[in-house]
Amino acid sequence: MSTRRIEHLLQVDGLSIAVTEWGEPDAPAVVMLHGMRGYAETFVNVAHALQAQRSVVAFDRRGRGRSGWGPQCRYVAA
Repeated sequence: MSTRRIEHLLQVDGLSIAVTEWGEPDAPAVVMLHGMRGYAETFVNVAHALQAQRSVVAFDRRGRGRSGWGPQCRYVAA
């Protein structure tokens, strides 16, 4: 079973976006997207269960987890 885990910080329009990958990069991919109060680590148990057959990719949306905040830092629900 693979125990591969790689973390990246990507720059997108001047904003740092954290991405975590589990499993083998050549396996079919599953992309995880968390909700408003989540972060990439929300999927760690699912990633561990899937990584033997899949490449699991999760990213922290802006202002969550290790990703940067948006330029106005407005994260209050209207």
